Amino acid sequence: MASPTTDVAPQANGSGARSARTPAQFLAEMRATTMHSNGNGTTPTGAMMQSRNSSDELKSSLCSEDAGATQEMDAIVAMLEAMDNGNPTFWRLVSLAAFGEPEDKAYAANALRRLTEDPKQMEMTRSGLQPLIALLGRGGPVAQTYAAAGLRYMSFLPENKRTIPACGGIPPLAAVCCEGGEEAQLHAVATLHNIMLLDENLVAVMESGAVAGMVEIAKSHHYEAKANAAMALRVLAEHSDTRNVLLEYGAVQGLLCLIHDVLTMDYSVSETVKSLDEYSLQIAERILVNATDALNSLSFKRHDVQKQIVELEGVPSLVHLLQLGRDEETISSGRSPPTEPLSPKEKRMQELDAITVSHSAAILLKIVANVPNSHSDVVSCGAIPYLVDILANRDTDEETKASVAGVLGNLAANNRTNQLAISKHNGIRHLCDTVACQSLDARSYAAATLGNLAANNTENQDAIVVCGGIKPLVALLYEGNPEGQSFAAAALANLAANAAAKDVIINEGAVKHLVAIVQSNNKSVCSNAAACINNLAANDIDKQNIMIDAGVLVPLVNLTEMSDNAEGSSNAAAALLKFAAIPAAKDTIIEAGGVFTAVELVKNGSQEAKINAASLIARLAANEEEVPLQVVDWGGLAPLVQLLRSEREDARIAGCQAMVSISVEDNLGSVAAAGAVIPLVEAVKSSNPALQAAGSLALRNMCAGGGVIQLAIADAGGIEGLVELLKSDDDEITFKAADALRKMAAQCNPNKLRIQQAGAIDLLAAVLKEGNPVGSARVAACLGNLASHESNHESIIASGIIPYLVKLVDQGYPEARVNAAGTLWNLSISPAIHSQLVDAGCIEPLYKLMSIKVPELERGHRFARKTLENLASVEALRNEHKELQEIWEQMQNPVEETTTEGAAK
Repeated sequence: MASPTTDVAPQANGSGARSARTPAQFLAEMRATTMHSNGNGTTPTGAMMQSRNSSDELKSSLCSEDAGATQEMDAIVAMLEAMDNGNPTFWRLVSLAAFGEPEDKAYAANALRRLTEDPKQMEMTRSGLQPLIALLGRGGPVAQTYAAAGLRYMSFLPENKRTIPACGGIPPLAAVCCEGGEEAQLHAVATLHNIMLLDENLVAVMESGAVAGMVEIAKSHHYEAKANAAMALRVLAEHSDTRNVLLEYGAVQGLLCLIHDVLTMDYSVSETVKSLDEYSLQIAERILVNATDALNSLSFKRHDVQKQIVELEGVPSLVHLLQLGRDEETISSGRSPPTEPLSPKEKRMQELDAITVSHSAAILLKIVANVPNSHSDVVSCGAIPYLVDILANRDTDEETKASVAGVLGNLAANNRTNQLAISKHNGIRHLCDTVACQSLDARSYAAATLGNLAANNTENQDAIVVCGGIKPLVALLYEGNPEGQSFAAAALANLAANAAAKDVIINEGAVKHLVAIVQSNNKSVCSNAAACINNLAANDIDKQNIMIDAGVLVPLVNLTEMSDNAEGSSNAAAALLKFAAIPAAKDTIIEAGGVFTAVELVKNGSQEAKINAASLIARLAANEEEVPLQVVDWGGLAPLVQLLRSEREDARIAGCQAMVSISVEDNLGSVAAAGAVIPLVEAVKSSNPALQAAGSLALRNMCAGGGVIQLAIADAGGIEGLVELLKSDDDEITFKAADALRKMAAQCNPNKLRIQQAGAIDLLAAVLKEGNPVGSARVAACLGNLASHESNHESIIASGIIPYLVKLVDQGYPEARVNAAGTLWNLSISPAIHSQLVDAGCIEPLYKLMSIKVPELERGHRFARKTLENLASVEALRNEHKELQEIWEQMQNPVEETTTEGAAK
């Protein structure tokens, strides 16, 4: 650190011995001389100029540094106090400052400076402003220094903050800042700082070019000058209209140099309580407080400045400032620091620590929030334990806590390593405490940080529950400002993924507050509230009912209508999707206009909103008569088809699911005309199981539209895609594909052949042989439709499936028995197959099925009889099987079946 400097008057360099006259004699002669010149004490400049001897004596008297100098000065001051404003001695000093030789100017400036140091005399010296200003530019280095010092002291007077600029003082002061000597710069920059405290002078200082000098002084090695520069730069940085000029002159680099230079002094700033002398302490205070404050102001809403701080490697210095007054051993151990009485100096240092930590944390908050690549720099400098310790310190002011919590929150966002570090240093406990403090800003940022820590992290979720963090988060829902409400709702949304946390959230009464704020005009608030409701409702019908009873449905429907809130409407649609699984809730959503808002959302929402809205439409339209028609009437078809073509698989799945529900008979022509067939076929051919399943169901429903649509599906490659799915390891996909193939073969003979040619029969037979009761019914139905075309009989027989069909008729579930009987009937049309059917033992199971009189087997009864009638037409078979003979006789003597009212089953 540079050696401390003080304003000390230099020794006189005049020649000759010191005058033997006493100061009183000298002053009396001076007064007499000046009075004699015009007789009234108001001496013109020419009369003031005395002989060289008198001038030398004056210089010697004023500027001596021996023991008598103070007395001589006191004598002059006493005389000035006794005289009116026409004081000839003062005017002699002014005259020398204005017209004397360089040495005369220097000594006169020093005398005037010394007068200004005394507050009692300062007001009397206003008349010396003009000559002092003049000395800045033409008085030589020594006079320049003294003049700048004099102006510095005179600028303390409020009226002089206007008078100095009015006298043209700003340009020469700026010139000294840029080109003067170190001592002169020290005083010049301090003077400019003082006059800039009057806002009206800011523009003039900026336009004078002084900022360039201030920045260079900040980089210099003169610590007192650096401190004054820091103060001046801080004043300029406080005003938004002067910040751009500061940045143009490199103020960020200068301010970082100020901080770095203090931190790299011979002593460690973190140990300043013991090592700083009074002078150094003052310098450290002025530099650190003002430089960090200026940086904080410059970086406000300026991402370019924040990025510049990172690029200039300012992060390590800012993190270093967080360490002031903190003992690493105490922090790492988690123990509270000893509470011993503080000395006055220690208290001062504690205040310095608090201010610089506050500024540094605020700057770091802006940086980590807006410069993503800064996170690693902050963490690598060891910031996390110090940030947590600042948060834990009961003496930390709540504004600083807010900044610190914000920094931690940004570091924790989507970073598992940083989350672990925060948790390791007990950060969760202190953040939970902070959410319960008085400051809404601190509570808000702490809530945001807890939300980031809880995201997809079960351990942190559990820790927040254990530390009691949920209760203050719930309180923030109704006590906080909009920002706090938003952060609290987001944190609770992440916590709601945890079953234990979900119970606590409900028990703390969060639901009524969530229902209230989901209706907020603040987009972020209602969006995060909807997200929390959505997570609370997930896979928990009890909690769904609690929220339904609290009146959540209508506000959520209203939120889906907010087209200007993409995230909120998307979250609301996702939440409604869960509630719509409950029939009564589904009815309420439809009555509240949920179908219309979902259609509008799928038309105009964000991509996420469209996906959630399509899924909601799928659920609302399922098994409804009017809703599918409304979706098409209100323009929902085109955007749903567009979703089918999305690059995102989840969007395509949602689109397919919606198509499943809206593909009712009256909509099928419109769906096909809208271009849904090809993207649905592509969904079936995809590698995504969920997409395959949804696409298969949609194609199955579309096949109800008749042969034209069925052929269109086949022409698009739908048959090949569905047949390929029969090979899937996922039974559900296989069964859905079989069901879709069944529908495609129902009314379209060309498709029956194309399905067989695609190799479906062997695959269907393989599925049936596995014996899955659910799949058997669907596969048997598909085989039945294929068997209705005689060209497929040979392939079916070759697959070896007949014994399994017979077994299914005898032992399957009702639907499987019916479908298997139908397949055997279609096969029995071919006489060549009769013997094989009989050999497979079909007669007895069919005869038994025909005799069972239950509603669910009514169709099976008819299929069984038709099959047996076909077999009975062969005399040889009738002779061998009495059941066939009985059927034959009934065929020859038909009895009209009659029913009486109430007798039909």
